[in-house]
Amino acid sequence: MKSIIRFSINNKFALWLMTLIVVFGGVYAGTNMKMETLPDITVPIVSVTTVYPGASPEEVLESVTKPVEQATRNLDGVKEVSSTSYENASSIVIEYGFGKDMEKAQQEVREALGSLKLKDGVQDPSVSRLSLNAFPVTSLSISSSKENLAALTKTVEDDIVPELKGLEGVASVQISGQHVEDAELSYKTEELAKYGLTPESVQNAIKAAAVNVPLGIFTFGSSEKSIVVDGQIMTADDLLNIEIPLIPSAAGAGAGAGAGAGAGAGAAAGGAG
Repeated sequence: MKSIIRFSINNKFALWLMTLIVVFGGVYAGTNMKMETLPDITVPIVSVTTVYPGASPEEVLESVTKPVEQATRNLDGVKEVSSTSYENASSIVIEYGFGKDMEKAQQEVREALGSLKLKDGVQDPSVSRLSLNAFPVTSLSISSSKENLAALTKTVEDDIVPELKGLEGVASVQISGQHVEDAELSYKTEELAKYGLTPESVQNAIKAAAVNVPLGIFTFGSSEKSIVVDGQIMTADDLLNIEIPLIPSAAGAGAGAGAGAGAGAGAAAGGAG
């Protein structure tokens, strides 16, 4: 310790020079250091998305998900494979252990799927790596003193969201807190009994009508298009126009036999608001 003190006293210039070097080095490093809100962290996950237009979840599972799982499960470094089969699409997440070269892992997955033979109509699988930079980094709040919530929602959906999606570097835009219309059904008990209906049967008929059913790919001229039966209920009129099959009861068999399905719907559903 005494030797260090003696050196410092006898070599003041060298001590000042070392101090200046450390200070300027720290300032330079601090001003040139890269700072990010969400740094680019390598996540050991590769995702595979495959589109099968017009297919049910069961068809997607058997024709796409299972073959892709089998082709990727035994790749080098794979820790776990999880999958989800949707209508028209399959999503598979392949998890690796930390330390795996993810560029190499992504290439290995592409090569494994390149030799995989899938059914006709299945699109080529899309292979991508999970990146924290893909998560949302900007949130905006919108209010208006001139528009109500319904009008403001329409403005956001029709005008603002398309503009934001058109900005360079924007991958996706999601909205929340928007105006959502609900419908409440009331029933006339006597009318339900007259036509042999119950609140549950009316609700089941509505659920059955509000279903999107893919019919597959059809050729129109020189192009192919995916045909889907759209059963979405968007307005109160759509709800009131649903045809509900009648089940004539013993007491009202005569009335039920002469009534159409549309009449049954009008009689059973008391109103929508």
